[in-house]
Amino acid sequence: MHELACVVHLHSTYSDGTGTVKQIARAGRRAGADVVLLTDHDTLEARSRGEEGWYGDVLLLAGVEVSPRRRNHLLAFGLDRPIDHEGLDADAICRAVAEAGGIGFAAHPWSKGSERFKRGGDGMPFD
Repeated sequence: MHELACVVHLHSTYSDGTGTVKQIARAGRRAGADVVLLTDHDTLEARSRGEEGWYGDVLLLAGVEVSPRRRNHLLAFGLDRPIDHEGLDADAICRAVAEAGGIGFAAHPWSKGSERFKRGGDGMPFD
């Protein structure tokens, strides 16, 4: 068995992050991460552009954060394209990811929001 240090759930400039994929991979290496799981909102642009893979000793894998408005965000991996979540509840989002051959888990299931991001509302829980 080998223990891995993994960074999960972060966004690049392809959605609402501030770093490019290369910058994120470099930051992961500086932090001692073995794996970075990139989860931009509703896009697999990093994968489409061929940016998924090894950056020195760091493996960067591109998933997607299925991001309906205000709740039920799901981190999904193993997908070929983003999930069209329009009108889907939490259960239907999970089914859509599974039917597309992916796996997923709640992005922030008990979210109540924070003072820093109060403009965004009262959190984004998962039903």
